[in-house]
Formats: sequence, structure tokens, C-alpha cells
Amino acid sequence: MSSRRAYFNQPGPPKSLPPAGIAELFHRRLIYLSGTDAPKFLQGLTTNNVNPKVITPWYSAFLDARGRIMWDSFIYPDPSQGSSGWACFIEVDGTEAGNLFKHLKRHKLRSKIEIRLVEEAEASVWAGWQDNGATESEARASEPPWPALDDSASDPSSYTVAICDPRAPGFGWRIVLPKSESSNLISSGEMNEFPIVDATSYHIRRYLYGIPEGPKEMPPASALPMESNIDLMHGIDFRKGCYVGQELTIRTKHTGVVRKRILPVQLYHKTEELSEALLLAGYDPNWSLQKTGEPVHNEHIPAGTDIKQLDEDGTVKKGRATGKFLAGISNVGLALCRLEMMTDMKVSAEGGSWRPGMEFGMQWGEQDAEGRHKSVRIKPIVPQWLRDRE
Repeated sequence: MSSRRAYFNQPGPPKSLPPAGIAELFHRRLIYLSGTDAPKFLQGLTTNNVNPKVITPWYSAFLDARGRIMWDSFIYPDPSQGSSGWACFIEVDGTEAGNLFKHLKRHKLRSKIEIRLVEEAEASVWAGWQDNGATESEARASEPPWPALDDSASDPSSYTVAICDPRAPGFGWRIVLPKSESSNLISSGEMNEFPIVDATSYHIRRYLYGIPEGPKEMPPASALPMESNIDLMHGIDFRKGCYVGQELTIRTKHTGVVRKRILPVQLYHKTEELSEALLLAGYDPNWSLQKTGEPVHNEHIPAGTDIKQLDEDGTVKKGRATGKFLAGISNVGLALCRLEMMTDMKVSAEGGSWRPGMEFGMQWGEQDAEGRHKSVRIKPIVPQWLRDRE
């Protein structure tokens, strides 16, 4: 454990992104839900369909009554239950696990269910990937390349369950491993083709693909599911019955227009050449918000900083923001962007104000002695998978 956690103490972002790797996601936690009424109970609280006959894990979200995201999650059915019942692991951001646990307990009422927060020493969530140029259909049909473990044990923490991550094609796999098995797999050498890497590499990979995750990128009770791409990441079943927050979500789908989406972005300075091929190629570990000198990796752009169009001289225009910055590492990140103001995507009949050659930027912090704010330029990228699923 200590050797893996040591990755988090290394200064700065990783020097390169491995084409294949496996990372333990210490920031994610698990809740175990079981009982006769568990499928019906979860069906009324989440955006995706809960079919007790399906054992393949899926992506989903919990909404509040106004249709805003509370938690993004993965649901992993417990295959050890067999015909005796149905149970599942619910994966959620670790900082929100306690809040989701309370939320489930509050809605329990007379439902015949049991809810348990899985201890970190029992099981953990991992992410793995291997870039091989597969198409979306090929990626979704592929099996996670992890050794098959015994799933017949009655102890829910004694088996492995994996899923081809449905959020974006080719992104990788999601795995729940009991702690004992994770240690065995690593020590046995069976995972040699997948080097263990820092979770920071996983986050950078998410940013490059345009995949938001957790409360920092989808603020609870604020972010909307379709603006956060939950629908495009296969996290919403628009055919299912009533669930908390369904009304606004369905209305937006059938009568509304999604004008904003979370997109990957690349940060740059005025003198830099911009990478048009952002995916896996635009990441620069040596890039810094500081334009000259040694990179400063502990300086961050505040989440929620407004993005605005730049004038020809590079100054930030006054007026309406075209987007908001969410998170980033080095020169890549995520931002909530107004599609018709920042990209060539058209989502309405009247079209938008975007034109080729437009540039966008951000400024923040206190003014310096010369009356200038800290600033940087930012370019949104529309991933092909998002265009294909839009």
C-alpha cells in the first residue's frame, strides 16, 4: 500500500502518459446495497435502468428533486448472489460517500434493504487502459484483460468485477478488486503489461477524453446531468419510469436545447503553438501558468473562473462569459462551455456567434503593481466521441 501511495507524493504531473496502465483510485469509495427491495429502491433514485437480471455493471447518477446532479456513480451487481437475491456495489467519490450513505438511509423507509459503507481495507476501485486504436463498438465489446477470479464466494469482498468504461470509447476499464486480490495480482506479475501508475495519469487521461467525475467537476445540487454529459456517457435511460429528478431531465431531452457541455480544454500562452490533436498528444508536463522560468506546478486556476472571448490585442472582453473553467493538470483540463459561442457545434436553429480564429482566455486573482491580473488563453476541443453521440 505504501509503495502505491508514494506516487501521490511526487512533485508535479507525470512526465509522460503511458499507453497502458492501471491505477488505484484512492479518491473513490464503495457502498454495498442488498435486500429483497434493493433493485426497486435503486430504480427510484438513479438515472439509469436497474434490471436485476443484468449482471453487467453500468454508469449512472443520483439527482435531486430539481434534476441537478448529486453524485455520479458506477453500479456493480454482485454476481455471488446468484438466484438468492440481488445486491450491488455503488461507487462514488470518497468525499461524498458519507453523504450518499445518509441519502440512501433517508429514503429507505420500509424498504427491505441493507446499506453498508465498504471499508477501504475491504475493496478498492481501479482504472486500467490500453490504447490499441479500437473503434467504439470494438471497445464496448472487448473484455477487461484481468484474470478471471472466483465469483461464487458468499463474501461480497472476495471477488473481482470489471466493466469496459462506457463513458467514452477506448477510455479503458473500471475494476473493483478486494484488497487481498489486488496485492496478489500485483505480486504475481500477472499485470506486468499494465504498469501501476499514479492516479494523476488517470485524471489527465479523463481530461483529454473530456470525462468529468466527482463533485469538483460536477458540483452537487448545481450541475445539470446533460450539461455534464451524463447522457452521452450512457448514464441516463430516457425510457425508464419515475425517479428523483426525472421531470426536468426528460423535459430537457424532448423539448429543450442543451446549450452547454463539459469539454476538454487546452491552456496556452500567446507565444505558444497550439496542438490541434489534443487527445494524448497535447499534454505537456513541463507547461506552467508561469510564462517564464521553472514550471510552477502548485499554482492552480480557481474552479469556476469565467472564460471570455479575447479582443484582437489579446485582452479579455467585457460582458457575458462563454464558459467556466472546472479543473486541470498542467496544460489540459475541463471546462463548461457554451457550444455555439466557443465551438463549431450548432444546437439551435439560429446558430451561434462562434467564428474560426476566435480566441478565449481567463483572468483571475488580484491586480499586480501594473494593474494586470493573472491570465491564460484557453482552447476548447470537441472530442469525436461526443460529436458522434450528440
